[in-house]
Amino acid sequence: MKLQDAFFAERNAAGSFALIGYSVPTSTNFTYAGAIAAANTATSATEKAWSANNLVKLNECTPGGSGTPNWTIKVTPGAPTSAASAGITYEAKVGGTNGSCLSLTPNFTAIDGTID
Repeated sequence: MKLQDAFFAERNAAGSFALIGYSVPTSTNFTYAGAIAAANTATSATEKAWSANNLVKLNECTPGGSGTPNWTIKVTPGAPTSAASAGITYEAKVGGTNGSCLSLTPNFTAIDGTID
């Protein structure tokens, strides 16, 4: 979040992983993806700006299907105002059947500063 916040402060837009300097982790148990193309920025809400999906079953958390990762973050850049930019907001969601993946990462949805 700090990398994206810093990028937004400079550009008034959300940046791709490459532009903000984020290195995507490598893992045999998870896949990670970003919805903002490599050299692009986003000035409107972007679903799944960051996402992760388990490749193996973790307790009761089964892998998400194609296009439905179990952990996602929606990024919404605020519209610039005359004084300064309005900021950027994040909305974290956890998938899985009946909250099966939420038990693995109970604080993930608090990434936006609120507890659901």
